[in-house]
Amino acid sequence: MNVYVGMSGGIDSSVAALLLKEKGYNVVGITLVLSGVEGERKCCSLDEVKYAEYVCKYLGIPHEVVNVQELFKAKIINPFLRDYMEGKTPNPCVNCNLYFKFGYLLEYALSKGADAIATGHYAKVEKINGTFILKEAKDKVKDQSYFLARLNRFQLSKTIFPLSDILKEEVRYIAKESKLPLKPNLKESQDLCFIPGDDVNKFLVENGIGFRKGNIVDESGRILGLHDGVYFYTVGQRKGLNVCVGKKVYVRYKDIKNNVIVVSENPYFSGLLGVKLNWIFHNPKENGYYLVKIRYRNSGEKGYVEFIDDEKVKVIFDKKQFGVTPGQLAVMYYDDIVVGSAFISETID
Repeated sequence: MNVYVGMSGGIDSSVAALLLKEKGYNVVGITLVLSGVEGERKCCSLDEVKYAEYVCKYLGIPHEVVNVQELFKAKIINPFLRDYMEGKTPNPCVNCNLYFKFGYLLEYALSKGADAIATGHYAKVEKINGTFILKEAKDKVKDQSYFLARLNRFQLSKTIFPLSDILKEEVRYIAKESKLPLKPNLKESQDLCFIPGDDVNKFLVENGIGFRKGNIVDESGRILGLHDGVYFYTVGQRKGLNVCVGKKVYVRYKDIKNNVIVVSENPYFSGLLGVKLNWIFHNPKENGYYLVKIRYRNSGEKGYVEFIDDEKVKVIFDKKQFGVTPGQLAVMYYDDIVVGSAFISETID
């Protein structure tokens, strides 16, 4: 079986390639260069290509490099900027997985005669009753199924996750025992790969989203202070508001049209509206209770999901949730199965 392994030069993708080779797969390493930003925590950059090359050479497998920076700008960076202009707080990683790590990479691999692709993500694919489904990995701390909830069934059918049933500590042990030539003191990439210095506000300004002062008000409309631009704030944010009211207040709502930020002592919401629904579970869409996660590393909360139409859902939580943020992804689970996801468009008080 011919498998293309997406490699970033990091420990997870390197061990994934190693495990597949040991199982007898015909493995080819491939690195998509998405960002030109350098740094020790920037995945998929030109700087990281050499480390992926070192690993592939050590494993005795071919390595291919494909530069897709221009396409990445069109599909990920430009929509990221548009979302901020609309007052959202986007999560570009979920779209990067859909369009590049499991989109472009899969198309490229299949065109080269591959049977499947593989990555170092912590998630699991299973085939049940003829349908491929996405599940949480064994390592619940490292599980990345949240970021993969936009994938479709075809992509899942052509994907292997070699790390699905092992823990991160086991991955570190395998890498050490196998003497993989990884970057010294390698830190895992946790920030946006295309933003220098991880300074989002500076990146927005440099890309034409400038400062635009406006009022910070409470829920009664009383002016409490000034902000530099609604784009630079997110729902649930407390730090950096520069208002002194003798109590903790949080961003509750951003009024883009009137350039106003509404703050409140209450950062909790009872529900949300979600759009661009992606349903990947094999059962029909049915109103009912699911565990809903509204951000990565969020433990999730039980909520009643109502399907408004094929593209839109309404979620009412059993317990109010902190900082429900438009632009982020809401992922619905049934036990450890990812049943679907939708982008948060509105909050429900």
